Amino acid sequence: MIWIEKINKQQGEIGFWIAKEFQGNGYVKEAGNLIIEYIDKKLHLGKLIALTTGYNTASQKTLKNLKFILKKTIKKDFKDKIGRWCDVLIYERQLHNNRLTSTN
Repeated sequence: MIWIEKINKQQGEIGFWIAKEFQGNGYVKEAGNLIIEYIDKKLHLGKLIALTTGYNTASQKTLKNLKFILKKTIKKDFKDKIGRWCDVLIYERQLHNNRLTSTN
């Protein structure tokens, strides 16, 4: 499942989730590239952001494969359901068809 939310004229937030038995097959990367292409061509946003936790290395790898760049880390932002302090990583990707100045 891939979604985009919190859309305004300049940016949107993208997220994804995939069941454990389907992880590691490139499905999120393939679908993500298609959705990002659609967002770029049809919604004309300047950039996309994505959030993940510091321990979610699979999502970090996927975001890097989708050409997102780590912009900020918020240390010990919240506790997860088992009581671990979690860092939040904020990734960003500039889009090509934007009306803003691109940093790419």
